[in-house]
Amino acid sequence: MRGDPLRKDSTLNFDWKAMEEETGETEGETPVSSMTRRPKKSKELTSLLEFLDGAYCLPGGSGWWKFELCFGKHVRQYHKDTSIYLGYFNVDKHREWLEKNPAARHKRKLENQISHFYTGGDVCDKTNQPRHVEVKLKCTEHSASSADVIALYLLEPRPCEYVLNVESSKICDILPLATEDMLLPANLRQLEEETQLVLDSGGAANVNN
Repeated sequence: MRGDPLRKDSTLNFDWKAMEEETGETEGETPVSSMTRRPKKSKELTSLLEFLDGAYCLPGGSGWWKFELCFGKHVRQYHKDTSIYLGYFNVDKHREWLEKNPAARHKRKLENQISHFYTGGDVCDKTNQPRHVEVKLKCTEHSASSADVIALYLLEPRPCEYVLNVESSKICDILPLATEDMLLPANLRQLEEETQLVLDSGGAANVNN
């Protein structure tokens, strides 16, 4: 088949901080300066929330094949004018996959991640089946120098069955919001106005829980 994908990993580090600095936004003093915000201050999460709301797609890949993740929509692999869709997101198909793969729910706690199943991609010549991809959003603790970087890498453990890992420390603030089915709220950008405040000193008390 024209453009049959390679099996090698493709990795991209995406700098959220650089994107946010382009907006030129700064955060001033507030009456609650003695408090910290959990999740992170809204402006620190703006780029991530916009991505998870589908405002834009994340690119990846450093070899012949590039790929893009349009969260909640599709995963696509491409080279110049050739595109191969690895899967599309459908809530019902995702839930069916979870029922058949209960281990994915266990990994949520064990590996601090959630998985979304994208199915119905372009038919694979090797299997005569539509391609599909498991997208893993994983919380990782980075050093201070890489705290604003998100890492993407695409694997193909079996022919035309893919795993796309999306790893960042910023994802740690989003995972607790996921439902039992590992679905995220419909409009994550509402968090910019609904940030929880937690007292810094003494026994931290949740003010807005």
